Amino acid sequence: MIEGFVEQVLPEQIRGWAFDRDHPNSHLVIDIYCGVQLLGSTNADIFRSDLADGRIGAGDHAFQFHFPRKLDQQQSAAVVVRVRSELDPAGVRELPRYVQNARANPQQLAPGVAASAYQGDTQYPVFVLGAPRSGTSAVALAPQRRLPATDQCHEQRPP
Repeated sequence: MIEGFVEQVLPEQIRGWAFDRDHPNSHLVIDIYCGVQLLGSTNADIFRSDLADGRIGAGDHAFQFHFPRKLDQQQSAAVVVRVRSELDPAGVRELPRYVQNARANPQQLAPGVAASAYQGDTQYPVFVLGAPRSGTSAVALAPQRRLPATDQCHEQRPP
């Protein structure tokens, strides 16, 4: 079972973690898209002590990817991360974005991320992962609609 989150989307890079509980010693392949455009791929193989402390394998399941060009806010909002295992290439899963503070404004996502990647959203369905009082709960956005494929991810050219 693949787990993980996109924790931060900045104009220059994206960070997060991904882990396959069924294959804890394998490292997942991370494909980063802006809408339907593949920006690049990396592996979730960076060690972080917080992941080790949280029993996410040996802690070496984080990823960081530097975008080929700086993204604007609209492009950052359209970034999607798909995870796949080399052991099961057909089992692709999209990672949710991590909400830093569930008590904050429901539109407050990780720094650099627009309020919603989904046009017309006024409500944000979420999943609460973990016991609500455990101190280790996380909240993930539950995507319901996809943005239409547009040119929002292509470089902006001056008029």
